[in-house]
Amino acid sequence: MPRKFPRKELVGKATITTESQKFMIHVTDISCDGMSVMEINEGDFSTLDVKQSVKVSMILNQKRIEFDAIVMWKNPLGAGITIEQIDEENFKGWLRILNIAFKS
Repeated sequence: MPRKFPRKELVGKATITTESQKFMIHVTDISCDGMSVMEINEGDFSTLDVKQSVKVSMILNQKRIEFDAIVMWKNPLGAGITIEQIDEENFKGWLRILNIAFKS
């Protein structure tokens, strides 16, 4: 699949929340506008739909980052999440994550 933006490997944990469910996920890589994730409990993503709006929450260096996102793709191994909306404070945290990932 062609990528719009460069991606870097990033290992971390986060949660995806829908209107009715909460999923614990592994973050596998990030770009400036989103990330790829894998489910922790196999089968969890079966209820996620492409184009579904979700809330994402992750912690880096004891700082919580939260944003609204859309599921852009999914397959049996994972899903792609694109940021739909993020406030300034959380955006600053996202920029710190990008800086850490792309600095190496």
